[in-house]
Amino acid sequence: MAGKKTRSAKTPFVAILVVFLLVVMTIQMTSLYSRYNKYRDKEASLSSELEAQEERKQDLLDYENYTKSDKYIENTARSKLGLVYDDEMIFREKD
Repeated sequence: MAGKKTRSAKTPFVAILVVFLLVVMTIQMTSLYSRYNKYRDKEASLSSELEAQEERKQDLLDYENYTKSDKYIENTARSKLGLVYDDEMIFREKD
């Protein structure tokens, strides 16, 4: 009979321990799931920002190539310096 008393005395302790561990694990899982969602959202945000920066990089490379072209030099000379070809006529509005 002495064995049964110690066994029954341990049962509530083990049950309380198991419940406590389940509560702690549930809290930890909830915390991890919350962090997972934050990181997933941040990853999506950073991915879209990366795409935007890649497009910007391509635009800058295209502009760099354009600035090295004869067309850019011609357009700049026309717009900023007012230069024209010999056979061109310029029409201006009267003030």
